[in-house]
Amino acid sequence: MKHLSRVLGLFFLCLIPVLPAAAQEPALVYKLGMDKPDTHYFDVELDIANNKSPKLQVYMPVWTPGSYLVREYAKNVQEFQASDENGRNLNFDKVNKNTWEIDPGNSSAIKVRYRVYSYEISVRNSYLDQSHGYVSPAGTFMMPRGREREPIRLDIKLYKDWKKISTGLDRLNGSETSFTAPNFDILVDSPIEIGNQAVYSFEVAGKPHFLSIYGHGNEDPKRMVEDLKKIVTAAKDLFGDLPYSNYTFLLELLQNGGGGLEHLNSNSIQEQRNNFYPEDKYKQYLDVTAHEYFHAWNVKRIRPIALGPFDYDHENYTQMLWVAEGFTDYCAKQLLVRSGLYSTSDFLTAISNTIQALQIAPGRHYQSAMEASFDAWIKAYRPNENSINSTISYYTKGDLIGMLLDLEIRNNTDGKKSLDDVMRFLMNEYAIKQKRGYTDEEFEKAAEQVAGESLAEFFKNYAAGTVELDYNHYLNYAGLQLSKDVDLLRKNSGYLGARTAVVEGRLTVTNVIEGTPAYDQGLYVNDEILAVNGNRIVSQDLAVALADYRPGDTIKLTVTRAGLLKELVITLGNWPADIFNVGRMDKASDHQKMIFKSWTTHDFE
Repeated sequence: MKHLSRVLGLFFLCLIPVLPAAAQEPALVYKLGMDKPDTHYFDVELDIANNKSPKLQVYMPVWTPGSYLVREYAKNVQEFQASDENGRNLNFDKVNKNTWEIDPGNSSAIKVRYRVYSYEISVRNSYLDQSHGYVSPAGTFMMPRGREREPIRLDIKLYKDWKKISTGLDRLNGSETSFTAPNFDILVDSPIEIGNQAVYSFEVAGKPHFLSIYGHGNEDPKRMVEDLKKIVTAAKDLFGDLPYSNYTFLLELLQNGGGGLEHLNSNSIQEQRNNFYPEDKYKQYLDVTAHEYFHAWNVKRIRPIALGPFDYDHENYTQMLWVAEGFTDYCAKQLLVRSGLYSTSDFLTAISNTIQALQIAPGRHYQSAMEASFDAWIKAYRPNENSINSTISYYTKGDLIGMLLDLEIRNNTDGKKSLDDVMRFLMNEYAIKQKRGYTDEEFEKAAEQVAGESLAEFFKNYAAGTVELDYNHYLNYAGLQLSKDVDLLRKNSGYLGARTAVVEGRLTVTNVIEGTPAYDQGLYVNDEILAVNGNRIVSQDLAVALADYRPGDTIKLTVTRAGLLKELVITLGNWPADIFNVGRMDKASDHQKMIFKSWTTHDFE
């Protein structure tokens, strides 16, 4: 790792280039303060001009786009008040969980004040302490109902000694602390990092890009900037242009946690501060970054029609998150290959790992990719101990459907077309030309148009249904095949089918996998395992205690359940396949080698 002072050719910048001021003062002006960051409160003022409503409602969103869970941001609001242009307090009522109704009297100018408690570390929530502030706009800024399309101004009062603000918002007249947004959607879609973060810049296609880093660990900023530039260039080459005037990568380095969230011309990622070494961890960071960056096209512009304009009061349902998120996962891998940041081996290993993640989940037999997408609001972000048996990840299933579709198109068109052409078509036809999202049917028709064949059965089986993905049918197009095996250390040992963890010093069952001896023979989640065949378990790993038993052996488990001792007699089974490997076939035809090269950019050998 190179020290920050040795990074050459990079500049510490606050934000984005200066843009022209708006023609007139917006009627909606926000002021954001943070006088006492140790208390974790942001202070918000909203000046509302030209009010013509006899009853003015202001509301706080209940969710943020890109994260499909109602988070009830209004729970963090306190000390709400409203006043007229003369400073006189106005009467108001809270009419539902996230809406305040103000009686403006004869006033046409209203000031709203409130505080937001901000102490949850997440890319979806605001956070403030002595070291920095992070603003998730959906959970910070209220909006007068019915005025979401009006232009906005935001003035930020920096805490003492803080110098920098990083965000995708446009700056006003060269100001370091004032910003504009054409409407509420753009404000919500522009997270803000405030403090003394390091900021680096680079250009692709003449457009400025910024990497903002809060915190410090074992990162190498010079290498990160070089690699971000490669990812951006690969995406530009795919689509032919960049759809924004500037882009900001917000990165927070923390002790714990992680995650990412996409935005129209920025993304927000949290990583553990020492998670950039060894190399496999750094590549995980690149994968997350490429994923969130590719969202600048897929979801933020190429989007299911249900995802915008947004209803911030309720869930926004769509069956297409397997495309919005899953295809983004797959296309991120493609960007890393094309940018030279993934070798062919890295690419195939990533595919193998994704296949494994789906195939070890019994839920794949019950929940389709479309169902997983629609139920994201109640299941994806609220998993329980049985989720592995009843649900799938639309990220994982969508990633694999995208891969199979890509290979099908490449094979059917002799390598002349690919999933890239589908994404370009959706971008040009719906995002640019029609300025809207696509319907489910329009997506399928676009894929069929590019593939030159009907894909009705493909989507019926794999997206709408739970038919097992026929990996080898599609991988064979590129001279590849999937093999399955069991880890040698487990192959000859007996299989129970329960996952355990040490909870408050007790070896506790956390998951029981459907179709396993544990599931079929009565082991419960939350059982504390005390002994196997009368031998007290002292190891934290149940597998160690079972290592000497073979498939077909019968064991007696002593457990406590709800405080009562219980003995279970269980016959162990065979370990299921837990190693999945995508590798080259021994003999591949010239056509297969051609498909392989068009897909991976590398020769088959």
